[in-house]
Amino acid sequence: MGDSIWQAIAITPWWFYLILYYILTLCIRASKPHIASFRYIVLIPGFFICLLLVSLPIIVSFTLQNFLIWLGTALFGILLGWLQFRLRKVKAIKNETKFYLPGSWSLLVLIILVIIAKYYYFGYQILIDPHILKQPKFAPFLLAAGGILTGLFIGRLIYLLRCLKFGPYLS
Repeated sequence: MGDSIWQAIAITPWWFYLILYYILTLCIRASKPHIASFRYIVLIPGFFICLLLVSLPIIVSFTLQNFLIWLGTALFGILLGWLQFRLRKVKAIKNETKFYLPGSWSLLVLIILVIIAKYYYFGYQILIDPHILKQPKFAPFLLAAGGILTGLFIGRLIYLLRCLKFGPYLS
């Protein structure tokens, strides 16, 4: 197993590490309280969700069972995303599309988990054995991870839109 991790790191393209550096820089900035625009908050997670939604149908076949797994985990993720922003006490700035975000390391943890899961676990497993996609136990894990991530993004988005309309507002 140890060799396979190093092999996965070795075959990763160099430009991926540049993108990773940029994303980690943003995550470190997010660990401190700051004010961010709606566009800034939605941009990077939106990019990841688009990549996820484009790649899932290619990797996993569309069946009712697979859709229900994805939908159930997405609904759970929506609840988690909404709760996360509520418990962090994210506040809107009145008459603007900006928000006060208390510092948190949760974005860094989430991004690292996504990268490890998607690229270094699932991606590497698919690369070394493409037939793994045909195994019935593989698709539910991939769909559940995708559903939770999609739901987290949507739950946060719902909370932000609610804050813009009803508050809480930064005093």
